[in-house]
Amino acid sequence: AIDSGCDLPLAGNIGCSGYPHPGLVGPIVWAPFLLFFGKQDQGVPFFSSEEMLRRLNTSDKDIDLIEFVGGHEIPPNLMPLMGKSLETWFS
Repeated sequence: AIDSGCDLPLAGNIGCSGYPHPGLVGPIVWAPFLLFFGKQDQGVPFFSSEEMLRRLNTSDKDIDLIEFVGGHEIPPNLMPLMGKSLETWFS
């Protein structure tokens, strides 16, 4: 989903435990990204988030990585960060 959102004129992208698919290199990024990733994620290793950040940072858009203690689920206390980003992107 992350790589498909790179080429679309969206207001913003939120990625949760996303990883770079094979062949994703220096995508065109039309919108800012907010990435959430648990440091103990058993489904998608944390280093995937760092690689995703590296690949997305080729653009001039804001690319933020929010790391949290936990696994593959997003803690409820991080939902306000998503809401704040959405408000910013749509204002």
